[in-house]
Amino acid sequence: MKTLSVVGTAAMFLVGGGILTHGVPVVHHWIESVGAAAGGAGFVVPMLLNGVAGIIAGAVVLAGVSVIGKVESPERLNPEANKKAIRLASNGLFLWLCFYSAICNLRDSV
Repeated sequence: MKTLSVVGTAAMFLVGGGILTHGVPVVHHWIESVGAAAGGAGFVVPMLLNGVAGIIAGAVVLAGVSVIGKVESPERLNPEANKKAIRLASNGLFLWLCFYSAICNLRDSV
């Protein structure tokens, strides 16, 4: 079960980073050109760069949620509520990014 949670978390970083980088054409084209220049390992490089983008985005969300958690009064939030707030904020950001990426793709295809 531990392996599944680690693999699932890595997959979420890769997918989230891919959604983010596809939503910014300049970044997407840069990643693709770096992958093409890598030669035989060209399929791995874009995946790793998407993963890095996902980790950076996750760190930004975590920092934001942590700051918001510190501003709230400690009496109102217990540790379990903080965990739940972080999960909800992360899921909300992920859904917003999916929606934004879909809108950008629709706009570009028209």
